Formats: sequence, C-alpha cells, structure tokens
Amino acid sequence: MVSAFPAPVRLRCEHSADPLGIDAVRPQFGWWLDPSSPGRLQSAYRIVAASSEAGLEDPDLWDTGRVESRLTHGIEWSGAPLRSRMRVWWRVRVWSPDSVEPSDWSAPAWFEMGLLRRADWKARWVVVPRPETAGPVPMLRTTFHVGEGEAERARLYVTARGLYEVFLNGTRVGEDRLAPGWTDYRKRLAYLTYDVTALLRPGENVLAALLADGWHNGRVGWAKRRNLYGPASGLLAQLEIAGTDGRVQRVVTGPGWKQAESAIRMADLLDGEEYDARLEQLGWDGPGFDDSDWAEAGVEPLDRAVLEAKPCDPIRATAELPALTMAEPEPGRYVFDLGQNIAGVARIRVRGGAGQTVTVRFAEMLEKDGRLYNANYRSARCVDRYTFGADGEATWEPRFTYHGFRYVELSGCEPLREDAVTGVVLHSALAESGTFRVGHAGLERLQSNIQWGLRGNFVDVPTDCPQRDERLGWTGDAQVFARTASFNRDTLRFYRKWMRDLQDGVREGGAIPHVAPDAWPFIAKPDEGAGAAAWADAAVIVPWTVYRMTGDRRMLQENFELMRGWVRWQAAHSENLVPTTFTFGDWLDPSAHPRTPDAAKTPAEVVATAYLAWSADLTARAAAVLGREPEAARLRRLAARVRRAFAREFLTRTGRIVGHAQTGYLLALGFDLLPAAERPRALAHLVALLARSGGRLQTGFVGTPLLAPVLSRFGRADLAAGAVLSTGFPGWLFSIAQGATTLWERWDSYTHERGFGEVSMNSFNHYAYGVVGEWLYHWLAGLDQDPGPAGAGWARLWLHPTPVEGIGFARAGYDTPSGHAACGWEFLAEGALEVSGVVPPNTHADFDLPVHAESRVEGVGPITDGRVLLAPGPFRCRIEQPKVVRPPGGPDVR
Repeated sequence: MVSAFPAPVRLRCEHSADPLGIDAVRPQFGWWLDPSSPGRLQSAYRIVAASSEAGLEDPDLWDTGRVESRLTHGIEWSGAPLRSRMRVWWRVRVWSPDSVEPSDWSAPAWFEMGLLRRADWKARWVVVPRPETAGPVPMLRTTFHVGEGEAERARLYVTARGLYEVFLNGTRVGEDRLAPGWTDYRKRLAYLTYDVTALLRPGENVLAALLADGWHNGRVGWAKRRNLYGPASGLLAQLEIAGTDGRVQRVVTGPGWKQAESAIRMADLLDGEEYDARLEQLGWDGPGFDDSDWAEAGVEPLDRAVLEAKPCDPIRATAELPALTMAEPEPGRYVFDLGQNIAGVARIRVRGGAGQTVTVRFAEMLEKDGRLYNANYRSARCVDRYTFGADGEATWEPRFTYHGFRYVELSGCEPLREDAVTGVVLHSALAESGTFRVGHAGLERLQSNIQWGLRGNFVDVPTDCPQRDERLGWTGDAQVFARTASFNRDTLRFYRKWMRDLQDGVREGGAIPHVAPDAWPFIAKPDEGAGAAAWADAAVIVPWTVYRMTGDRRMLQENFELMRGWVRWQAAHSENLVPTTFTFGDWLDPSAHPRTPDAAKTPAEVVATAYLAWSADLTARAAAVLGREPEAARLRRLAARVRRAFAREFLTRTGRIVGHAQTGYLLALGFDLLPAAERPRALAHLVALLARSGGRLQTGFVGTPLLAPVLSRFGRADLAAGAVLSTGFPGWLFSIAQGATTLWERWDSYTHERGFGEVSMNSFNHYAYGVVGEWLYHWLAGLDQDPGPAGAGWARLWLHPTPVEGIGFARAGYDTPSGHAACGWEFLAEGALEVSGVVPPNTHADFDLPVHAESRVEGVGPITDGRVLLAPGPFRCRIEQPKVVRPPGGPDVR
C-alpha cells in the first residue's frame, strides 16, 4: 500500500482565499496539489463543509463523498442551501491513481456569505445634495450603545453613491481606496463587507463616514458636467452585531444620522483635492464628540439598483515610491521625480504657517527647462492643495482623487528636501499571476513598462489612461490587452465585474458601448457611442480569453447572450456580411496624421469584416463549451460565410488584401480568414511590407496585437523578434530609448529630437501597446496552453521556447488553476542551450524543442519530430547546436 501523499494546498472559494461577504449561492472551489510532490496526478477528491471548524469531523452542510475526477478547480457547491451571513468551513482531500489511501485533509478554509436578499437590507440611504461645482466633502455620523460582552461578531455592509471611507470609534474600517468603485449606479451598486468585531467597545460607539463625489457626482471624461448619476451623493451602511445570546443589533443608515462639512473642501477624481486643516473637527468620528450643531442628513428609500457583493478586488495602495531627486526650476517651485510614471497620489511632508497653502501639481513629463509638461491632461486640473491649520510640519495625502504622474511640483511652502514627496501607488489589488525575466535590458524594461501600465489603468475598470480628462473603460483597449493582462495578473474577478458593466450598457438591439461603464451619453451625443467593430468585440473576446486562461465556464455562461447578441447585431448591420457601421479602424496607425488617428491604411470595412468572422467563430466555440451544439453549428456556418465574404470583397487576384497594409494581412492570417492555399501569398506580402518598413511595425490598435504572434505562428519568428527588438520608430524599444517607464498612447508621444506630440491625445500611460507581453510569455519564453479545447484552464500545456540571438535568456512563470507552470531557456557559455521549466501537477505538456537535424538533446525523451510529451513535474534539458532565431541584421540591429 502506498502511503498518503501531502494534502492539497492553496484552497480557494470563488477564486479567493477565505472570502468575506460573497453572494454566489453556488460558489466554486479549487485547490492545488502540493508542489512538493509535483509529479502527482489526482484521480478523485472529497470535499466536506460544516457550519463550524470543529464540525468538519461530522459535516452538516456538504459531503461530496469520493468523487472520481481529476478536477481541481471549478467545482460547484451542491450542499445545503446557503443563507445570508453564513460562515462555512471546508476542507478537501484527494486520491492519486497510484494510491489506495487518500491524502491528508487540507488545512481548513472558510467563506462567509453576504446579504443575499433585498429584504436583508434594513438600511436606507442617507443623502447629501451636491452642487454643480465641486464642494466640501460631508462627514456623516451616528451613535449607538453596546452592552458589556454583547458583541460576539460584527459585520459592516456598506456601499455609496460616490466614494466612502468609514470609521468605527475613530478607527478607519478597511484599507480600500476609492470604494466602492465605479458602476452604473442607476442599475448596480457593489457593497463591501468588513469584520469590525474588534473595533466595538462597551458603552457609546460611533459609526461615521466621509462621503465624496467620486464617479457618481464628480467629473467623468472630457465633459465638464457633474452629478451624472444623480443630484445627491449617498451612503448605505448596515452594521450587524451578533450577541452571545443570539440576538442581533443593527445600526443602519437612515433617520437620526447627522452631517457636516469636513476639512476636505473639494475632491474630484479629475481635478484634485483641497484640504484646509483649520476646519478640522477633531474626534468627529469617535465617541464623546458634540455634534449638536450638525444638521440632520437627508434620507431616501432603496431604489431599484441591484445591490451585489463587490465581485472584484478593491482599489488599494500597493506601493510607495520616494522621490529620487528634487529640482527648483523656478524660485519657490520644487519639482520631485519619482523615477516612475504611476497612478496614485502624492504624500507630502512640508512645513508652513497657519493659513499657508501648499499647491501640489503633477506631470508625466518635463519641459526642457525642468518645468512641468501637463498640457496633455487637457481639462483635468489635477491640482491638490493643503492649507496649514497651525505653524509647523504637516504630512498629508489626498483620500478621494488620483492622478497619473511621475513628477510632483510643490509651491507655497518653505524650502524642501527630497523626502518631502512620496508617490502612493493606487490600483485594483489583483494578485500577481505571472513572471517574466529576460537577458536583454530593453525587453526587461519593456516588461516593467507593461506591468506599470497595467497597474496605472486597472482602477476598478480597465481605463485607457489615468491622467487626462478621460479615464474611461474603453472596450478596444480592454480586448486587445486581455491575454497579456491575464498572464501578469489574476484578472478573472476584475473582468467578471467589468463584463457586468458592459452588460449594463448594452444599447437597444444589442449594440455594445464604446466604454463601460457606459458614460458616453453623459459626455457626448447620447445616440452615439456604440457598435464599433474591434471595440464592441470585447463582448466576445474578453469572456473567451478569461475562460481560456482560467477554465471558468461561468464567464461564458454569464455572457453568452451578450456575445451572441453582438454577433447578431453586427451581422444585421452589414451588406453581404460586410459591416457598414462606424468603426475606429486600425486606430493610431503610425502613418495617420496625428489629428486624424482613424485614417489608417487598412480600410475600416476590412477590420470590421475580420472581427465579425472572428467573433462569430469564438461565440461558436463558446456555444460548444456550454453544450449548445445547434447554436454552435449555426454560428460556425455564419463565421464560414463571413470568411468567404472577406475573401470575396478584399482578396485580389494577386493575393493582396485591399489596402495592402500590414494590419490587413495580420487580420487575415491571425483570424484564419483565408483559404489555406492563399495563406503563403498573404504571408509573402506581409514579409515584403515589413522589409519595406525596415522590419518595423506599421500597425495601430488592431494590427499591433497580432504582429509578433502571427509572424511566429507562420514560421517567421526572426521577423517577429526583429520587430520587437527594433529601437527605431515606430517600435516598443523606441519609446524606451526616449525615457519611457510605461507604454505610451503614441509611439512618438515624445522624442528627444522633436519634443512632444499632438497634445490632444498624448497619454504617457496607455497600456494598449503592452499587448506584446503575450508574445514575450507565449513565444519568446515558450509558455502557453494547448490551442485546442484541452488547453482551457491550462489543463494541457504547449511549450515552444524561441531562443533568439542577442538575448541571453528568457524565463516565464504562471500560476495556472492546477499549479505553477514555467518555461524558459538560457544560452550556456559554450554555445549550448539549456531549457527548463515546470509542468503543474495533474496536467501534461507538449514540448516542442528548438532543434534541427544536427541538434543533440540530453535530459528529455523520447523525441518524435522534435516534440516530447512531458508529465507533471520539473524538467531540464541541454541542447547542443540548438535552433536559434536570428533577427534580420543580427544582434547589432538592437
């Protein structure tokens, strides 16, 4: 009898460790097999769940018994019905094919339900009317009494129309920033749950809050309107205190709450925050404070908006960057350089006298004379101000705004030191899921820039930029970047939330909005802002990408009607299956004039038709995954008809695609739009165009994501590597040579020779061109999924490293649903190549070695046609005379 092997680890419920306040009535569970036994396979599992940790010995809620299955994730609750507020303890054990005995039980994990029914909410809205210009942030408070020993457990459920910070007895509750985030508040609000048991005390207690405008009442986008979602901000809070005797005391927002103006004189996400310390009311958020001169807060009943547990990670401060240098380009104006473009706020430490005001301004770049360059912020004022309440030193940072910046200017204060400024990085706190390292300084910086671009723009929604008067959830940016984002961060819950935003914005008939949440009717013409090919296709591409990366079928189940509806809408708005509606096309094609970014070489109808075929194909695959075979067959037929229409309308007798531009060929090859016999000619035309451009890309938003992957897929990894490694314009390393620490909106947003680009669209933190990150993981390091159905959720891997001359090594790692996966390579001193990695437990991998006829391989086998089947566990091999990719021009091209 084989002895038991280690217990499962990394238990997850709803893709989170011990989640508090969920509202999934059939939550999903997952775990990893212990990495210390990486070669293990699971053949069966048993989950038990109970209403107490001790009860796991005799589970009263769920016992699956032994289930013959290799599944380690996506296992749905099928136990007793879950009720509001329940805490459920659970654990799991597994069997291996070579083991009669099960593993040890895992360490216990738990999850706790939130408020599942609308009737659970006893709170009402406390509201504060907001002016048409930014005004003071209100303070709200109420008092209540708790008897000695009466509080065994306390939970606070809270949301806002606007932004909140909540305090209990003077202590801030939680670490979330800009909570509860951004939704279409008329349709959906996210609430958060906090365990506040330790903050209660016998006797008088105070529940208090600051309530800022945020997205609900502040500025959104380029319009200068306020109060987009309603004329008043509001707080909805419900504190439930469970006593030792079983009784529950509730403290809720409603009648009896009081309000007054705070020392925060204005707070706006785009314009900044102003604080006057002379107006502080010390102790306002704790017991013993005299609020007799405070006004009664207004009260409103619950409206029809859905109240749901926040489905994604909240925004938090995740890092602090002290200023590296300080300069004084003008007398009394001190400019600090963080060395990195970020999204967040600046914490300042300054000295001054009572009534003195310090002004804080921001920029992503500097003019040549050292002054701030922030004309690209457009109408976003991005100015913070702090007024001293007394003589001396003060430390302050804003609470209810954020900026995109690298440089901070302080004025109106005494001479400063470098430590006067610290950058506080804010973004949705998604866990890291992948790592990429490379022996090439330019690519190492590129990966860093991709990561910082992601951080700067994943702020509850995937924004286009974090600095100017926009910051919208653009669908086109989101769909092209989804796979790169998912390699680097655990994006499932983030995109799941954003897809709900997209659903809330669907126009009548099925047109998908340009942005989500759909603020377009507030900032532009209400009858526009939807139905743009490649942008609206996010409705299909994002759910499919997340499903492939995670294996979570719910992304398809929850969004299938949206996916199918978009394909139907686009097909209905076409002539002979060539869409006739508006599209941005290959946005920001480098050949387009800076003021006409949609004037691409690739015709818009080529882009629209290609995306209709691709979305129909992906939606057909989704239907097949969901077991909807008749629908899948219908969609496959539609996709085939659109492909024929593409060839009929846009493929010439010489094999050219109309427009004869890189993007047209990339779409045709990347989306499999051409008959097999036509693909070599299309590839030849693409190669010729690359040669004409010196091996550099000539693509915009639509073509750039496809460039390197398509070239590698069709056997021209040399050209892919050459394009990625080029330091010329346009290209990824060109902006790095100009000093970029993030991805830019334009390849030449700034150049040392010409200075700054077109100011109206000149963001220095625009993640879309970070799409090349997928190629770094997938092709360069060689870490990827099997492209077929078996690869969903990384159940089967495909490893195909691409060693490139001039790059010393490349290594990628990724936390799959089954465990950590890795693949990488390194040139050894004597010219040999070492390839190594890890295949996660419970999976297999097809390993395509970089070899040719003269290569000699040690460490893996048997090898058939250059491929090895790898079992779970670590692997390492040495290749003499490996197959090496040599970019055009050799290493000197870089």
